Amino acid sequence: MDNADREKIEKIISDRKAAHAFYEDNSQTYVTFARMANEAFAAGELGRKTPEGHQLLSRKE
Repeated sequence: MDNADREKIEKIISDRKAAHAFYEDNSQTYVTFARMANEAFAAGELGRKTPEGHQLLSRKE
């Protein structure tokens, strides 16, 4: 990986951290969602066979 790629990745990481900090300070909804996501994706919470994007709640049709 060359320096230009590393710099792009570092910029993306920096931007994401800044956005996270902004929304964490300004949006209770974001804080609640982030907490829920952390709990849902914690080790052992989802079975190994649960595919990404799988709906955990079934839709009533």
